Amino acid sequence: MIKLRKLLACLMIVCMAFSLMPLAAFATEGEDGAVGGEPCTHVWQAAGGKHVCSVCSEEAAHSFEEGVCTVCGAEEPADPNAEAANNAPAEPADEEGGAAEETYAAQIGENGYATLAEALAAMQDGDTVTLLKDVEESFTLETNGTIDLNNKTLIGEIIIKADVVFRTGEIAQKSGQTTAAVVLINSGSLKLEDTYINAGEYGGILVDSAETVSVELAGTVTSSQYGIMQSESSTGTLNVTSDPASGISGTKYGIYIRNGSYTARTTDEDTNDLNVRSNGTAIKIDKGSLSISGDKGSFEGALEIAEGVTCSITGGSFTVKPNVDSGYLAVYDESTTSYNVIPGVVVNDVTVKADVTGGYSGDGTASFSCGKDAIDVKKLLEASGITFEDNDTVTITIVPVVNKVAEDGLKYIEYSISPTAEINVKRDGASAANKTIAVTNAMLIGEITVAVKKDATFNIKKIVHIHDDRSKSIYTSGSVASTSTFLDSQLDNNVSFKVTSFSNFAMYAYELVCEVLDDKGTSQGYYESFSAALDAINNYVNMSANWTIKLLQNASVEATQEIINPWKWTIDLAGNTLSTNMFSVASGNGTHSLTIKDSSGTKSGKLTGIGTSATINIGGNCVLTLESGTIEHTSGTAVAVKDNKNQKSAHFVMTGGTLNGTTALTADSGSVEISNGTVTGTNSTVDGEAAILVNDNVTLTIKGGSVTNAKGNAISINGVSSQFTMSGGTVNGRTKGVDMYGGSAEISSGTIEGGTAINTVGSSITISGGTFDSTTADKEVVAATTGSTTVAISGGSFKHEVPKVQCADGYVPCADAKNPGRFSVEPISEPVARAEDALGVDKGTFSTVQDAINAAGLGGKVTLLRDNGDYATVSRSIVIDGAGCRMKNLTVMSIAGVKIMNLRADTVTVSANAKAELSGENVFTELVNNGALCEIIDGRYLSHTGSGTYAISGGVFGNEVTQDECALVPVTGKLTGTAASLTKYTPALNTDPETKDAYPYTVEVAPAPRITGISNNAYFQKGSSSTLTIYTDGDYDELVKAGTIYRCLHVHNANGTDLISSRYYTVEEDANGYAVITIANSFLRNRPTGTYSVQVDFTTGVTQLEDFRVGTSATPKTGDESNIGLWIGIMACSAIIIGCGVFVLVHKNKKNKK
Repeated sequence: MIKLRKLLACLMIVCMAFSLMPLAAFATEGEDGAVGGEPCTHVWQAAGGKHVCSVCSEEAAHSFEEGVCTVCGAEEPADPNAEAANNAPAEPADEEGGAAEETYAAQIGENGYATLAEALAAMQDGDTVTLLKDVEESFTLETNGTIDLNNKTLIGEIIIKADVVFRTGEIAQKSGQTTAAVVLINSGSLKLEDTYINAGEYGGILVDSAETVSVELAGTVTSSQYGIMQSESSTGTLNVTSDPASGISGTKYGIYIRNGSYTARTTDEDTNDLNVRSNGTAIKIDKGSLSISGDKGSFEGALEIAEGVTCSITGGSFTVKPNVDSGYLAVYDESTTSYNVIPGVVVNDVTVKADVTGGYSGDGTASFSCGKDAIDVKKLLEASGITFEDNDTVTITIVPVVNKVAEDGLKYIEYSISPTAEINVKRDGASAANKTIAVTNAMLIGEITVAVKKDATFNIKKIVHIHDDRSKSIYTSGSVASTSTFLDSQLDNNVSFKVTSFSNFAMYAYELVCEVLDDKGTSQGYYESFSAALDAINNYVNMSANWTIKLLQNASVEATQEIINPWKWTIDLAGNTLSTNMFSVASGNGTHSLTIKDSSGTKSGKLTGIGTSATINIGGNCVLTLESGTIEHTSGTAVAVKDNKNQKSAHFVMTGGTLNGTTALTADSGSVEISNGTVTGTNSTVDGEAAILVNDNVTLTIKGGSVTNAKGNAISINGVSSQFTMSGGTVNGRTKGVDMYGGSAEISSGTIEGGTAINTVGSSITISGGTFDSTTADKEVVAATTGSTTVAISGGSFKHEVPKVQCADGYVPCADAKNPGRFSVEPISEPVARAEDALGVDKGTFSTVQDAINAAGLGGKVTLLRDNGDYATVSRSIVIDGAGCRMKNLTVMSIAGVKIMNLRADTVTVSANAKAELSGENVFTELVNNGALCEIIDGRYLSHTGSGTYAISGGVFGNEVTQDECALVPVTGKLTGTAASLTKYTPALNTDPETKDAYPYTVEVAPAPRITGISNNAYFQKGSSSTLTIYTDGDYDELVKAGTIYRCLHVHNANGTDLISSRYYTVEEDANGYAVITIANSFLRNRPTGTYSVQVDFTTGVTQLEDFRVGTSATPKTGDESNIGLWIGIMACSAIIIGCGVFVLVHKNKKNKK
């Protein structure tokens, strides 16, 4: 009986325990999804074929209207059942041919599997396994791939060891499961796409790994423990990313990362929210980083972010106030009892909320439209002087101030438009400050739309924005307002446009064809036509200024335009075309200078001739320069150069650009210089006009660029007085490169090509270099055999062999050693040098410099006869005269000395103990002195180096000359030991304009030494025992003396008589090496009172005369004989009186206050 009672008691206890379980649930949840006794405010997240509340985990079926769930916003699938049926493989037949009792659980491609485990076992890397029905299985995923839940429910424990994606469905806890979480990740990564993990009483996702694991959520995880957590034993890194339409909910933790990162990213365009919720901690990170951005994230619960974690919060909504990034605010919203993170502005270390709008001017004539992106709000608010506090709300209204500056009837109106900022500050809902300040251009960072009222009859064609720096922006009419177009609204008589800075705006009722600028580039006005712009220049007083007419659009010269004025002006095509019947420039008095250029980036501007005359005619006293752009004629000559007075005063200079025409250029009496650019003859007739036609009395110079003619000659020259010089560039003609009848040509470089490269009749042609190719003729220079034709070729590269008769004197035809297969000329083998012995006897000529040196012998002379590449050594006293010729290297080893003059050499080396004297027009690239003596009298030396001694008295140098290298040279006619018997040199800078750039250093004669002072204020008192010491800046060693006796001091009386002898003075050297001379008392005491002059002789010069006086008084009279003691007494009395006065005043002031 007792046992039965015990058994019944146990059964009752068990029953009571089970009966209390639903009460506990109800106590927590309440009725109708209540949480903590209060109804749950559901936050629904799509989860496969249903939606789930991420707060209380309640589930509900989708309620679709027009294909979208009215609760969670999920899209309705087309027909999931039909799709599953269509995708399912055929059911297996039983033994009697009927359908199997069980359908497939999963499939991969077209292959079906009875269980999910079978499908996973067959899964290959990258496969997608699709569920075909609800499944309860636990498994480990070790293959990379995708599990498509197919709106089904998967119940079980999942262990992940690969890169896995779960898509579209639900993963639910398994009753009595052994793992701590529904999903356990040991390695790899996990991505949820529209997937709901319903963990119930278990954890959602647990990461236990020594590796780096990433979890990307675009789905929902709910748990009564934690949503995502890194285990305590995990030593790896966990990186979690939440995308829009994701939710994480855990009673204790939403997300717990021990080492890693959490990133929540949404944008304003996202239609779905992101949320992390927890009754305890929404996000906890011990080590790593946190980044939350965008305004669609919601975070309920605490944020536990450990010290040292990198944290960036620039968006989101939080139930607990977060620490946000600089420049952002966490603003409390009473309606949602949450903190919303919004952009703020940091002003003087406090953060405020600021909004910017545009406003209307006081008279309503203008308005602004703008936002925060147009204004540097921080700079503006700091300039306001207002004291702000954190979380102040600031409203900034940008208001225009409009003033009419100028107008010209209904043709032109200029406005000054400037912005002001009306600043309103609210603090805790109440107004805290109001202020209006000017907005400077430095505060503008974006675009502001300006709308200005206009007269209904004013039809705007162009708007010009005149910036503060006087640069301009031109607006054209358009369908929208922008920084380059304006919108003219006829309905409300408004014109609107966008600006990024403010100053003056000019509105024009006519097309702006040209702009006139002065020599400083300042606009002087806009004009409707090119002719109107010319008239404007003609009316300006200062015609010597460099005026510019800049084309703003295509224009034309209405009639033949002739300008005969001493102007200096420029036409800037600026990418546009100026058409003309004929344009003539000349000057009857003074020089007319016209430059044509194109400032556009495309350089597509053109001056186009459309008449029968040349596009532009250049007359006497005129210089036309083409810098860029194109001068062309569609059917005639582009540029015609002609001085009608035959004084060669018409000039065309081409430094760039393009010249096109049937004949691109003709010239009569003048000059043409082409250094760059392209000249093209465009005639369509074979053997027709030349690209350049030069007649008599013309100088044609080509330094660069190209001259081409695909049909005829490139250059034709006619006239006995014409000269053609070419030092660069390319000339290419189909018929002839250059065709000359008379005149002369000098060609040193460049390329000439043609059927015949050069054809000449009665011309003088000299060729020293260049490249020449005849494509049809058998020679490059075809010269007439009659008349006065002369051809002298001394250099160049030719396609055909050069006829011997065309070689310059001393040259013969040869192969081109530098260009195999081509031809050139070379000097006839001539002697290199001539030798004479010491007696002047001619020893003959020699093929090498060394042979000539050997033949000359001691005291002989070698004279170079031509440039050569020889190396030679001199070991005896000899004279070498380079005679202006070049050799490679010369080494001097003669102790007795070698004289070298007028030699050009790469390197001259003077060996140890040798001696060389260098004079004349020597030009050495490098002079090396290896312990020798080099006396340099004249010449040019790009580098002089070495450890030897230099004695430089002339020449110019590429590197610096030191004082030690300067010479002391005896003066001719002076005996050593007399005054100024030596000339001393000192380093100097080369001022010769022709050589100073390459050779900036030289020497000059040093200034004569000077007397720098005389002791005792240059005064000697008779009867005293003192002396007088004379101080100089002359070298002690350079004092004049005879043998060992100094003869260096002169003392003159008023009659100029030299009174002193060497026994009356002594000489010594001071610490700087300067000479110091002391006059003995025995001399001074016998001098009558008066003034004497003293002077010192040095071998390098004589000092100036300096006076000293002999007198009887103790000190020299200076004129300052005031009683110092008296003055000190007066100053002391004055100080006492002032002090007493101050005391009385202070005492009286205190008394009055009492």
